[in-house]
Amino acid sequence: MERYDVLYTRNNLSKLVARAEAGEEIEISRRGKPVAKIVPIAPAENKYWTGKQIVEWLEANPIPASQRKMREEIDAIIRDIAEGREDRD
Repeated sequence: MERYDVLYTRNNLSKLVARAEAGEEIEISRRGKPVAKIVPIAPAENKYWTGKQIVEWLEANPIPASQRKMREEIDAIIRDIAEGREDRD
């Protein structure tokens, strides 16, 4: 947990609140002694999905047949992107 003095906190409150929203706890001190904390109300949401969550989402939201691509097409698109040719449809 990081600690900041009251002056720094006053001048940077928005940044510190954003960090708390991301799950961090911030301690505030006065004359070197801790006097308060900025803490998240709820735990930070996980920004990454597990493989299981992706599969569940795809099952609930199938890709329309007209937008599906064959494995060869996907491989070609990935190759083009890797080679810097990103202007494909």
